[in-house]
Amino acid sequence: MDRLINTILAKVAQLPAKRTLMYDVEGFTEDEVTDLQEKLAQDDTLHVEVTGTKHHPVLEIHPQSSSLPK
Repeated sequence: MDRLINTILAKVAQLPAKRTLMYDVEGFTEDEVTDLQEKLAQDDTLHVEVTGTKHHPVLEIHPQSSSLPK
């Protein structure tokens, strides 16, 4: 899971300002999705939420607006 988190964080770091990374977590258990969401949310510069449906969840990850350069 740590390798996945590091991969996601690296992709988010490369995003242009005000862009969102959509990460498909279909096939993950609800516990895995929650665990992944909580671990990513530990970075207080990111906003992380689960969207989509119960059968096709998607993580939306983007920098907090307060952490973006002005």
